[in-house]
Amino acid sequence: MDVSSYLNEKIGLGFASPLGCEIKSGNAPLFGVMNASLMPLDKRCYSCSDRRIEMIDNYDFIRRNPKTLPVRRRNRDVALIERELISSFKKRFDSIRRRDLNITYVPCGELADKFLGLINDVQKIDMLPHPSFNQWKGKDFVRLNELIRSVI
Repeated sequence: MDVSSYLNEKIGLGFASPLGCEIKSGNAPLFGVMNASLMPLDKRCYSCSDRRIEMIDNYDFIRRNPKTLPVRRRNRDVALIERELISSFKKRFDSIRRRDLNITYVPCGELADKFLGLINDVQKIDMLPHPSFNQWKGKDFVRLNELIRSVI
């Protein structure tokens, strides 16, 4: 079950498209999506002929091992890449926070939760599964449901 289907079933929002499309088209003005990375971290998103295979492998390693902090990484290249990802995330996050401090963040996935946890004074709810793995079927994220009902 994807996020839009979940929100339709649990909250009755009536989205016809994936949440990102609903946001982009202006149908979901109270929602926003920000990925932990500007680049896909899952190596399955890349072509087999992509010449940046080492970089892609490092992205995938970070994605598969989200709980380790860069200072704990044995591989220096992976640690450097992760520090850059975190720096980029913080810059994008700060840009959003400067516009509106009254936002509740919902980290989807362990990496998003880790990155968000590195920022002070963030109003957030507990981590949810990453939507790309369709782990939302049969779940009831009570806190998320309450949060959404409180703003619509």
